[in-house]
Amino acid sequence: MEAISSSVYWKDSAIFIVEDDAQAGPDHVDSHRSVGLAISAYNKPGALIHKFHSTVSMIRTIEMLLGIAPMNQLDASAVPMNIFQETPDLTPYKAVLPTIAADNLLTHKPKDKATAEWMKKSNRQNFAHADMADPKVLNAVIWFACTGSGSNIPQTAQLPAYQAMRLGIAEVDQDESVFKKDDDD
Repeated sequence: MEAISSSVYWKDSAIFIVEDDAQAGPDHVDSHRSVGLAISAYNKPGALIHKFHSTVSMIRTIEMLLGIAPMNQLDASAVPMNIFQETPDLTPYKAVLPTIAADNLLTHKPKDKATAEWMKKSNRQNFAHADMADPKVLNAVIWFACTGSGSNIPQTAQLPAYQAMRLGIAEVDQDESVFKKDDDD
């Protein structure tokens, strides 16, 4: 951002960032929510938008900025992000690096029994490949690390339809085969 905002391209740039996969992380509204960022010299200062937007809203916004037509019905009907102003602020961005402890990546001995248990749960996860660890366990480990043992992790909000889809609408009997052929076939 420092390089782009300090270049001649800043006045004509807009950068959009979305998280690749929210990984069912705990959220007070829905575990599928994710961070979406739009960065430009034309952003409204201090804007924090609380309206519903999806990735398609972001695509629609990009299409409008580029002056191109929607690609399909989904983006044609998406609500664009209302975060821009007429006059740009061409002040270059200056990154503020966070202060990180020198031992940040070192694992210390657990300070109590609860911490030791959560460390064991974390160590039992499969980190050999992407998406192999249990997201519920990892979210609980992170929650404990941030809040301690005095606070329970909030339940993930789900629509009733989620459970219906997850459990299935109808069970197929073990004796029946979906691929069973009749004499007429």
